[in-house]
Amino acid sequence: VMQVEKRLVPYKYDELLYHLDEAMGVTVMDFSRATPDWAYLPFAITYKSLAWVMTIVALVHVAQPWGRYGALVRAFIVAWVAAPVLYLLVPACGPAYTLAHFRHSLDPMVFSGDPNAIPSMHFGSALLLLIFAGPSVRWRIGLALYLIGIAAGTVLAGEHYFIDWLPSIPLVFAAARLVSRDYLRAAANFAGVLGWLLLIRFAGPWLAAHPNALRGLAVITVLAGARALRAEWNFAPRAVYADARKAAAISGH
Repeated sequence: VMQVEKRLVPYKYDELLYHLDEAMGVTVMDFSRATPDWAYLPFAITYKSLAWVMTIVALVHVAQPWGRYGALVRAFIVAWVAAPVLYLLVPACGPAYTLAHFRHSLDPMVFSGDPNAIPSMHFGSALLLLIFAGPSVRWRIGLALYLIGIAAGTVLAGEHYFIDWLPSIPLVFAAARLVSRDYLRAAANFAGVLGWLLLIRFAGPWLAAHPNALRGLAVITVLAGARALRAEWNFAPRAVYADARKAAAISGH
C-alpha cells in the first residue's frame, strides 16, 4: 500500500509540519536536544515494542472477565484501514527522512518516501490500548505511561512530528465508537480527523503564522480526547465490571 501511495503523492508536507510544531512551541530538534543520552535507548525499545504490547493486551482481554477482545480487534482494524487513506490528505514521511532536504519553505516538496507520518498510528494504537484498558486502575496507569513512552519514542526516532499526534486522537475514538455502533459519535470524531488534516493541508501556513489559534485547537483536541477517554472507560457494561472486581477481590488482587 505504501509503495502505491508513494507514487500517488510525490509531494510531501514535512517542512510545513515541522513549522507547525515550531508554532506550537516545540520541534523535534528541541526535544531531541533536551532529552538526555541515557533516555534514548528506553524510548527506542518502547517505540519498537508496540506489536508485542498489543499482543499482550489482546491476550489479557481474552483471559479477563471484563475483556472486550472482539471490540478491541475490530477497532484496530477500523483505524488501520482508515489510516492509509488519511495519509493521502497530508502526505509526509517524518523528520528522519526529510529534515536534511528542507528548503526553508512551507510549500510541499518532491520527495520519494512512504507518506505515513500523519496521523501517527504508533501514537494512535497506544491510545487505543488505553481506551480498552478495562476497569483495572493499574492497567490504566501502566498503559497511560506506555502511551507517553510511545509518544516520545515516535518523535525521538524521527518518525513523527508532534502535530502528527493530534489527528490520531479523534481517529481512534471514532474507531472505538464505530465498533460499539455509536454511529453519531463515530461520525463526529471522523469529522474531527478530517478537520485537522484538511486544515493543515489548505490552511497550514495560516496556522503556522497564528500560533495561538493552533495551540487553542490542540488544547481543545486533547481535552476532548480526555473527556472521550473517561466516557469510554464508563461505557463497558457495569455488570461485567462488577463481576471483574468481585473476582479480583476473591483472588486477592
